[in-house]
Amino acid sequence: MKYFDVDTAAKSVLSICLLMCIMAFAACNTSEQPLVASNNTGSSNQELLYPFVEFIAAESAYLDSTPLGIIKTITEDGKLVDSSLTDMAEVKKYAQLFSSVNPNIEALRPKYSEESFVDMTLGYNTFIITALTPDLPLQKATVLIHPETNAVERLIVQRYAVTDKDTAQMFMTWRKHKSLQVVENWPAHKKPATRIIHLKWSD
Repeated sequence: MKYFDVDTAAKSVLSICLLMCIMAFAACNTSEQPLVASNNTGSSNQELLYPFVEFIAAESAYLDSTPLGIIKTITEDGKLVDSSLTDMAEVKKYAQLFSSVNPNIEALRPKYSEESFVDMTLGYNTFIITALTPDLPLQKATVLIHPETNAVERLIVQRYAVTDKDTAQMFMTWRKHKSLQVVENWPAHKKPATRIIHLKWSD
């Protein structure tokens, strides 16, 4: 006749309870870990801002694969000084002004904020990325997204251009598959004080 071994049963129950406690503790720790987005910017503790730099890269790739005539016009203080055909090299030069500052990199991410809303006038989903201090080269980026296609239709960037002697405010607009425009506002003593560069490859 077999007898019920109390010590063995107690040890089994204790082992099961200990195992359940370990599993519960592990599950609790896992659920409390912060969710980190997978990205190549090095940022690990904040949500990513809208990646408008990728839009400029996609536009450059589109222009590389689609041969189009590019018309350049330049006005200085309201006077037309140039109207001619240009090439992709010039487009890429100005594209650098849009994308050279990426606020999603680890060193810059804490220095920017973002708000999003639906623009009731234009009907676009809108993201506005704003510098938290006035000394950053990129001051603001406004991204307008088509609500049906979820594609960027327009990017508006406000930034500074710095030379050895002066600083210009730059207001730049890129319209998807169509054109870019750069407005340079220099101090009044510099001539020209206002310079507008417009590159267009489609209506």
